[in-house]
This record gives sequence, C-alpha cells and structure tokens, in this order.
Amino acid sequence: MKEIYPVLATCALAAVLAAVLALMLRGPKAPAPPLDGYLNGVHVVFPPERYTFLATTRMVAGRRFITDNLWGFRYPSMVPMLPRERADFLRAYAHTDWIKVAVLGYTPAVDADLATRAARTCMNYTIAHADQPGHAMLLTDKDVFERDPQRHFGGLHRFNAPSRPPYNDARTYGGPVSMYWDDSSGAACTLIQCSAYARQLKGQHCDHTYQDRVRHLEFSMDYDSALLPHWRDIQNQTVAIFDSFR
Repeated sequence: MKEIYPVLATCALAAVLAAVLALMLRGPKAPAPPLDGYLNGVHVVFPPERYTFLATTRMVAGRRFITDNLWGFRYPSMVPMLPRERADFLRAYAHTDWIKVAVLGYTPAVDADLATRAARTCMNYTIAHADQPGHAMLLTDKDVFERDPQRHFGGLHRFNAPSRPPYNDARTYGGPVSMYWDDSSGAACTLIQCSAYARQLKGQHCDHTYQDRVRHLEFSMDYDSALLPHWRDIQNQTVAIFDSFR
C-alpha cells in the first residue's frame, strides 16, 4: 500500500500542472464589454471594470434602454468601486465612505399641466405634504414634520420628525428623521432624507435625490450622514462621473 501514495501524489501534481497549462494556453480572461443603453434620450456607456456593479437593459422599439444600475465611489478620494470591492461595497452600512449611486430616467406626463409636471419633476410633492396632517410619512395621520427655522449645510431647508416617542426610536419608526431640500432654483430639485440606523448606531443613513429637469434624469445617492456637509460636492461629482460615461 505504501507504494501507492507516491503514485497518487504524482498523478495529482500532473493534474494540477495540466490545469495550469490549459489556463495559460487559454490566455488572459477577456475584460467584460462596456454596457451601453439609453436613459430617456441620454446615451450612456457604463464601464463595468471601473464603476458598474449592476446594470440591466431592455429593448424597446429597437433601442436598448437601461432599466437599472448601481455603481459608486469613495468620498473624498473619488476612488471608484472595482470588481474586487463589490462585496465590501454591498456590505457597507454605517459610518462608511462609500457613495452608492443609481441613475434613472423619468418622463413627466405629457397631459399634465405645468404646475403638476414641476411637482413631479422636482420633489415639491414630498415637501409640500410633509407638514400637512394625513400626508406626512409618519405613523399617524395627525402627526406632521416640524420645520426647522435654521438653514443647514450651505443653505438647505430642513424638516424634522417629532422629537418624541415613537419617532425617536428606530425600532418602531423607520422613516426619515430629517428631510433637507434645496429650492434655490425655484423648485426643490435636491431632496435628502435621513433615517436612523435600525441597529441603534450613531448617525443616520441618507438618501439623496437630485433631479435634472433638463435631461429628465434622477440621481440617487446613498451615504452616511457624516458626509452631509459635502452634499453639494457629492452631487456635483456624481453628475460629473455620470457625464464621463456618455
């Protein structure tokens, strides 16, 4: 029996060497091709080896439309997400420097009046209803968000959820604790909603939406509330990176 083990070891080594040789002959793995498509009328070419974790498309009338995408970068280093970092990118939860981005196309209803189209385009609906009983995103139809008279982070308005139970406990209330918006353009085209972490961690998770009214694009950026003071730079950098895909 002892004589069998060297033979088995030799066979195993030969099998490994054969597999390595086969890989060498096959050559390096070809990089994934760029994924291209349209978001409304904007043609985009996502670079999968640098930014894109997820991108799905659908053919409509002979034209490929991007129906979903997820990509991101670190802030402030601006280092893009690489394929080997996808697991870390997805696990990033609290106190992270990752900015998670998705860009969607939208088209206001053609039969809507200008006021309705503006509301749908620039988030006025959310803001206008935040302090109206029965419309706010709270646990009862009688409670409303409270307007903060101060400006924050370079001029943002702010609404706060009531500072009392059950809204100050993330285990019973999972909605936004604070909502920030910028209406300097005449409409609330930037809306940031921040919610407490469910695990009772310090800080909040912020969902930042920016609507490009000209191109009818909606940019969604998720990040930790520690980055809120840099919201404008994050927004500008996100749009600049997206424009580099065109």
